Amino acid sequence: IGKTYPMGIEQLILELERKEGVKEGIEKGIEKGIEKGIERGSIETKTQVILNGFNNGLDVSLLANITGLTVSVVEDILRQHGKRE
Repeated sequence: IGKTYPMGIEQLILELERKEGVKEGIEKGIEKGIEKGIERGSIETKTQVILNGFNNGLDVSLLANITGLTVSVVEDILRQHGKRE
């Protein structure tokens, strides 16, 4: 009571809702970034397992089984790293 706002109550509510929407958008962006980072780390880890395993004589099908990737994807990774033609 007794407080006056330079803008009407409707504008104040809209401004608060906008700020809440921005905050929510930032939070979702952060979550998405974390998920992508985790996914990228998982891919890099699997790639390293494939390369180390292959260099130590493990079969491509075993590497596929260990990493949960298909034989085709394992072979593609090996090709990308010069281990297959």
